[in-house]
Amino acid sequence: MPAVDGRHGMPEGDYDYDEAAAIIRHDRPLNTGEIGCYLSHIKALRMFLAGEAAYAVVLEDDIDIPSGTFAN
Repeated sequence: MPAVDGRHGMPEGDYDYDEAAAIIRHDRPLNTGEIGCYLSHIKALRMFLAGEAAYAVVLEDDIDIPSGTFAN
């Protein structure tokens, strides 16, 4: 699934980023890349919930899966 690219401005839509809460938790507001990552995870979860799959796995783009992991 294509990720949400927060570097080019935040998309219109329903998300609940709370800058005050981010500052309390992280001592700073989140940058647009971090917000884009958050929105990408929300997008993936919504896709899963709208589908018929029993399970979902959300992986980052820098995951390194060892060869043979899915071998039969």
